[in-house]
Amino acid sequence: EWVQVRLWVVDFADQWGFPGTAGTPSPQYDNVAVYKYRQQGPNLVAQTQHLPQDSFSPAGSRDVSTVAARDALDVPIDMAMDVHSGSFFVVPGDSIVVAATARIPGTAIQDLRLMWTMKTNPLFEDAIRSAPSGSRHSNVVAGPAGTEWSGEVTADTCRSPSGSIQPGRFFFNLPDVDFMYPGDVIQYCIRATDSDGRVSTLPSDLTGFGQFDHSYPRYGTAHALPSVTESLGAQPSILVLNDRGNEINFPEFRQSMTELGKSEGIEYDIYWKRAPGSTPNSNGIGTAGAHGASVEQLSGYTTILYFSGTGTGVLLADGMPDGLDTKSDDIGLLESWHRVPGRRNMAYFGDRLAQAMTTNAASQNYLNSTMGVEYVASDVVPHLGGQRTPIARPVDPAYETDYLTYFNCQLENQAGNTVGVVEHSHIMPASFATYGHKYLDPSTGQLINGAAASVIFPSPNAGVVGYDLTFPYSLSWIYPRAQRTVGVSDRTVLLQEILSLFQESPGSGGPVSAPAHASLELRIAPNPFNPRTIIRFAVLPGQRGTVRVFTLRGELVRTLHDGEFEVQEFTWDGVDNDGASVASGVYFVRASADGQVRVAKVALVR
Repeated sequence: EWVQVRLWVVDFADQWGFPGTAGTPSPQYDNVAVYKYRQQGPNLVAQTQHLPQDSFSPAGSRDVSTVAARDALDVPIDMAMDVHSGSFFVVPGDSIVVAATARIPGTAIQDLRLMWTMKTNPLFEDAIRSAPSGSRHSNVVAGPAGTEWSGEVTADTCRSPSGSIQPGRFFFNLPDVDFMYPGDVIQYCIRATDSDGRVSTLPSDLTGFGQFDHSYPRYGTAHALPSVTESLGAQPSILVLNDRGNEINFPEFRQSMTELGKSEGIEYDIYWKRAPGSTPNSNGIGTAGAHGASVEQLSGYTTILYFSGTGTGVLLADGMPDGLDTKSDDIGLLESWHRVPGRRNMAYFGDRLAQAMTTNAASQNYLNSTMGVEYVASDVVPHLGGQRTPIARPVDPAYETDYLTYFNCQLENQAGNTVGVVEHSHIMPASFATYGHKYLDPSTGQLINGAAASVIFPSPNAGVVGYDLTFPYSLSWIYPRAQRTVGVSDRTVLLQEILSLFQESPGSGGPVSAPAHASLELRIAPNPFNPRTIIRFAVLPGQRGTVRVFTLRGELVRTLHDGEFEVQEFTWDGVDNDGASVASGVYFVRASADGQVRVAKVALVR
């Protein structure tokens, strides 16, 4: 057998109209290889809104004091999407839907099944649980409450309302009652086999399946909330609302919580909204009786951490028929939760959240009156003199640490139009709110007035003061501003400061140090970068080595460290050892410690 391969280079600097004509450092090919693999089995595709959604019990209660009360808290395993498009009532689809087609000509799908494993909450006893049964259920293993159950469900064919078969579309059903209860966690995957015996799975990588240690993809996992642990109603005090829909940077969030001694299911729960950009917006926290929570269920949490990432459009919705398809009354629920007696604290992180909250009167009022934020403009960068990696400096005693906020690289074409930029809302404190952080002017060392890097809004409630904190960027855009000693990340420090202000108790695990690395890790972010990037080399104090930057031809550009390591992070500002700015392009970072070497590429885009 012969394979002909064509390789070529695309000069994106020319494609995007970057200034200059220098072609260095030049790209080079090495270690080109061709591998032959056995063809996989059938194609498997599932839209995220057709997959199970984290859910609260439709009963709306959180009473677990008696067997009868616990028995009433069934949590159905439903898809995230609303199937009742004819009204403003939310009716989640009852099934998990997947598209499956044979990949190899002449073959057919021979077997299609959903495999599941569920970690059960021991509080919900055997007397109220039943293992799945019926002709489509097989290999079911069900033990006492508190053990892990597992089983398989064979697929059925989807049909239209008229009863005609929909080719290539299949569904799976798991029980809606007497099966899943608050505190349970279920993981699932779909396996397809064709008539030649080829197998494919969704997700394709099943690493971590059944381990319940966060190593398995979250889109293959659903949680029943809250994670109540005893009959008096003890549960986590923190709820994390992920309105972003994907898993990017959530490992960093979990690591920060671990460093603070906090574990999911004990100190905090996560409500992971599927497909937040889909229409209609019908699976937010405000869909009580479907996936979301009632005021009673939400009242068990004293702190809410909200993340919207780079999302825009309808985020926190008002549930009104205003043409925006916002069936989820998130705003009404959160306003009611703020009025529940006792301390109520909430922190919001999102690049364009403030802009999204100006879509109608209800959300605008929530932005001003509950969050204490005044929206100024869609992008704060012009007010910062074009800075895209500004430093946020504390101006309120609740915070102590500076950090760098990364606002992405600005790309321009030959016409001068910006390409691929992510805007970050320009906000100010509204009445009775104050600055938490301000941005720093690097040329003068002075704070920039007229733009908030964070806002603090005290919210008295029946004599107890809580706080609403707003950060107009994602938690994932927070980086250390410069070299620092080995220890927890700046994200962890900020979360610790927030939770201390909220008077959250220390984690049951106790604070832990950042993990030591048996295998050295080299990470660079942001990448691509302009004007500076952070190089993190996970060495231990006392080790000796170097961190250097080279061209692709192997020419030394910059030595960032040479000697004994006292810090793990190094800043490269795009200049060489002589202090001269280097050209846009790709460079190698080579880091070594006690004989171990790590190499990574980094791109500078000016």
